[in-house]
Amino acid sequence: MCEKCFRSRWEYSSRPHVHLSVAQAECLDRLKTGMAAGDWPMEEAACICGAAPCSSDAYLLARRDRYGLAVGTWLSRRSGILWTSPRFTDLSLNRFYSEGPFQRIYRGPNDRVCWRFAKQIGHGIELREFLQKHLPEFTPAGKTVFDVGCGAGGCLEPFREEGAQVYGCDLGGGKYLEFGRMHGLHLVSGSAGQLAPFGQADLVILSHVLEHSPAPLEMLRQIRGILKPDGLLAIEVPGIKNLASYHSDLMRYLQNSHLFHFSAGTLSATARLAGFTTIATTETVRGLFKPTEDNSEATWDSAEAAEILKYLGGQETSFRLRRMRGRALQAISYSRKVARWIRRRLRQW
Repeated sequence: MCEKCFRSRWEYSSRPHVHLSVAQAECLDRLKTGMAAGDWPMEEAACICGAAPCSSDAYLLARRDRYGLAVGTWLSRRSGILWTSPRFTDLSLNRFYSEGPFQRIYRGPNDRVCWRFAKQIGHGIELREFLQKHLPEFTPAGKTVFDVGCGAGGCLEPFREEGAQVYGCDLGGGKYLEFGRMHGLHLVSGSAGQLAPFGQADLVILSHVLEHSPAPLEMLRQIRGILKPDGLLAIEVPGIKNLASYHSDLMRYLQNSHLFHFSAGTLSATARLAGFTTIATTETVRGLFKPTEDNSEATWDSAEAAEILKYLGGQETSFRLRRMRGRALQAISYSRKVARWIRRRLRQW
């Protein structure tokens, strides 16, 4: 890479910035060894907006992710979108998800399908409430609902309970798909195109999937093809302006499996290019969209990049102040312990 990082702390730190179990750490070490040996082919990639790494349109933010993996994160000065480059090739990505490193490192050996299914149900309730908040007239009864990247399909349960016909698909579901099928859900293995035989949907859910795709625009356009003209698309992705959920630490947020990072504004701009108009978005990021034939406003906002840089700088300052406060409290605690020890020794003398 050809320039210095936005913050030196984000440059060469190869240690993990999140807590890992022994099993997770061992799997991570094997992955790092394989990457260093060239067993996991990497490729340079451009942003959705066309900005390329090491160009005047790109700003290097970090050279590592939260696991210490050597992947770069860039900010597009054209659009404000963050993206990963270099990243795994399509073949490496398929191996990463299908052969287990993703599950073993990200979720750990104690991940339970039943627990994840229950968590998805709660998430589905939140999503249903979000829909009804912004579209009070929306009712699931009689609707067709698709969940793309459904995992065990728990997110579909709250909609099925209210009378919707629900279907889900997942590329690497495995035991998760089987668990959902055991609970009566119609789940298939594959991409969004595998749901086409069930007709067009009134609602498509895309929850924490888009950021994993090497081609987000193509994915959104494919989904538009399985959505009714008056249908709805609900998207959820990790929000780059939601770092408070990560202790204001960008290095806890970045991960190699997330190939793109969005704010509410950049997600809306991406959706416009794919033929959607925005109904509502939040910076968590959660968004609600509907198809449109008018993409005349499908342009990028370069001011978003400056806003994100300012936000990241502020979050880094907050992180450093919090860390300094923590160290000061540790020092005070230690000095008090030393003072108590000295007093005890003096009394003994």
